[in-house]
Amino acid sequence: DPYCSWNDGCFQFETVEGVLKVTPTDSADLDLTIQALSGLIYGTHNPDDFCFRGWGSPSPDMQQVMGQMFPRMIPYLHEEF
Repeated sequence: DPYCSWNDGCFQFETVEGVLKVTPTDSADLDLTIQALSGLIYGTHNPDDFCFRGWGSPSPDMQQVMGQMFPRMIPYLHEEF
């Protein structure tokens, strides 16, 4: 992330009893941009689009895992503009 250096690093994502757990780690199974991570968390993008967008190139198996951990959703903003 060129704007927020605290987003750079290796992190492990796992689901523990239905709750996302994120911990720092020394190794990674894949590289994703902050755009890919944001798209996953907000449920707005499929992992199979990441390579096309230049956001990373997860394997088909990893795409399936990410799709299960971060299902597509309609985003909802709590703020009024």
